[in-house]
Amino acid sequence: ELPLDAENLAYWPSKQHVMRWNQRHKSNWTLVGAKQPGYLQNVWAMEVLTYIGVKIIALVRDPVDLCYSLYLDAFRPRAGLGPRPSVSECMLTGSCKAWQTIRSSEVGPERLVVQEFSTRTCHDNFQAAQFLEPLKRLEAYVVHTAQLQTFWPRISHWLGLQPIAFAASP
Repeated sequence: ELPLDAENLAYWPSKQHVMRWNQRHKSNWTLVGAKQPGYLQNVWAMEVLTYIGVKIIALVRDPVDLCYSLYLDAFRPRAGLGPRPSVSECMLTGSCKAWQTIRSSEVGPERLVVQEFSTRTCHDNFQAAQFLEPLKRLEAYVVHTAQLQTFWPRISHWLGLQPIAFAASP
């Protein structure tokens, strides 16, 4: 009953299997959290989540913060990475590069690899329609990260939880 998702080389439950599971386990549904924005970009995963009846809380943030985070991720410190280009250089020129020396194996030769960042990455990752459209088929709550604490009581109620205190990270 698990059809192959050829694109991701994964097996997903059939709609009938999920519906039977949901009927048999309504009394012990559990709240599970996962930080996985990739789900929103995968049509098949969104279909499976719809079948299961998942509720999604989508946290959005300022596009500049998102772009800076993508920049930091592109040049995350790692062995052999040369100096990180400045944010100014990357933003004003539209792209930037850093060289990384990689040893292909313990005894193999070293080679240079380019780590690159482009502001196009920011643009491509902040297309509201790209992630909002799939959410329209699910039960979803969209909130800005800066408003999460304020809206937590509403979100808790929407999830069917007893009122609980919001624990902000230190």
